[in-house]
Amino acid sequence: VPANVACNTSCPYSKTLLDWRIISTDQAASVDVLKAYLQTYGPVYTAMYAGNGDAWATEFQDYDGSYTLYYGGLQLSNHAVMIVGFDDDLVHAGGQGAWIVKNSWGNNWGGPCCYGTEGGYFTIAYGSARMGSWSSFIYDWQDYDPNGTLLYNDEAGCVGSVGYAGSPTCWGLVKFVPPEDLRLERVEFWTLDITEDVDVYIYDDFSGGSTSNLLASELNHSFENAGYHSIELSTPVDVSSGDDIYAVVKVRNESYFYPMPNDIFGPQAAGCNYLSPTGASFSPWSGGDLCIRVRASEDPSCGSIFEEPGILDVLDIPSDNGGYVEVTWKRSIYDQEEATPEVTRYKVWRRRKETLPILLTAGSIDGPFEHGESGPVWEMVGMVPAIGECCYALNTATECDSSASGTCWTYFCVTAHTGSAGEHYDSAADRGYSVDNLGMLGRGPGDQITTYLSVPQPNPGEGGFAIEFGLSRSDWVQLEVYDIRGRRVAALLEGHAEAGPHSVTWDPGNSSGLRLSPGLYFVRLLTTSEARAVKLIVMD
Repeated sequence: VPANVACNTSCPYSKTLLDWRIISTDQAASVDVLKAYLQTYGPVYTAMYAGNGDAWATEFQDYDGSYTLYYGGLQLSNHAVMIVGFDDDLVHAGGQGAWIVKNSWGNNWGGPCCYGTEGGYFTIAYGSARMGSWSSFIYDWQDYDPNGTLLYNDEAGCVGSVGYAGSPTCWGLVKFVPPEDLRLERVEFWTLDITEDVDVYIYDDFSGGSTSNLLASELNHSFENAGYHSIELSTPVDVSSGDDIYAVVKVRNESYFYPMPNDIFGPQAAGCNYLSPTGASFSPWSGGDLCIRVRASEDPSCGSIFEEPGILDVLDIPSDNGGYVEVTWKRSIYDQEEATPEVTRYKVWRRRKETLPILLTAGSIDGPFEHGESGPVWEMVGMVPAIGECCYALNTATECDSSASGTCWTYFCVTAHTGSAGEHYDSAADRGYSVDNLGMLGRGPGDQITTYLSVPQPNPGEGGFAIEFGLSRSDWVQLEVYDIRGRRVAALLEGHAEAGPHSVTWDPGNSSGLRLSPGLYFVRLLTTSEARAVKLIVMD
């Protein structure tokens, strides 16, 4: 983006990395450190030496998964892989103990290495080929936000850093000009050391080096790892198109004297970058773009909306025994107060499997009643009240599960209804499929049942939700309900539970005497070894 055009680039985002943290740089982290991160956070990204025209390059490229690799050389890393596990009992040419690693060369390379029947994995001795250098892990992420926008100037991301001589503290300020009405939700940035204190601020005005008109702040954060971090604003800030705002980040490192990350590549956004040693007064900085970003949603405008609702996704529900997908859609333009006509509810329809998959456009007083030889083609599978949200979601059943032998598609559409009979707006049809994620299909009679958390029933509903879960072993459990902002609204169960199936009933109005507002909620099951969550929609 040329410097004279705007002070920021905005882009949509899908599966979004909110917090990425660095474990090591060019010196490999120790085996024990990597194990700890694997057990606590999951897979670890790492660099390694994969050879360079030498014998090790040939061995690695020809590896078939039948043994554990070993290489004692100290050459610099030139390849990236993902450590997914370890086995202290694996024997190799250098001794015993190895990593289980996923490569990026496809399923025809390597072997399954204990991961089902699919190839693409390898095992390699601890300490081999600089495994553990430039290692990092994902600490936090969020799902696709169809209304998401990221304001930033640093096209290349963090490639350097600046600071003040002899001080581990630096304040950075970046100016942004929102390209449309936005709701600011997070401030994001990089750190390059253990941080003792990080504070973020959003200001409406900046003049003569001084900020004023504070809109939001989040104080007293710290991070044990360098990396990319995202701090959520406890109260989102609505800003107008063209009305400039100023994001400020204060970083105090443990020891590194260059705390403020920057991007020296590409055109600099002129007049948008400022530094300060104390935060009292900021001076212009022309060495590049500071790596400070603001994540926003198109709320309250919701971006482009039309008369008819628009299906965004039909996605498999993870960690279930199959049979369900989540249908998400964008609202109708008439889903707002004082609209004429005003949409009051949405109906979700599933196309019956018995009819041919030819999607015709048709409507009636109740919905898209396309007819076939065996009767109506579409059947209603759920209803959600219209409450002015930008997007809605519904968990609903599919006709069948997909498997290795083929994909079983189920088609859906959404209709937006007003208070007048026969007045509705139909979305285009979209399709998705469900998968038995827990592998219950084909389970042998002697195999152990996997821990699971089923989708509550009814869903959506007004109350009396039946929440079923199962445990593979006797364990401590905690079953809770959270709202969409992550606040706990109900504690359903906490304590010891025996192995096998369990069921809990929850009424949103019984525990506190106050009825919860309609909308999207999350049920979370936590044990000593894993966590699972499913979505729940409460109706009015």
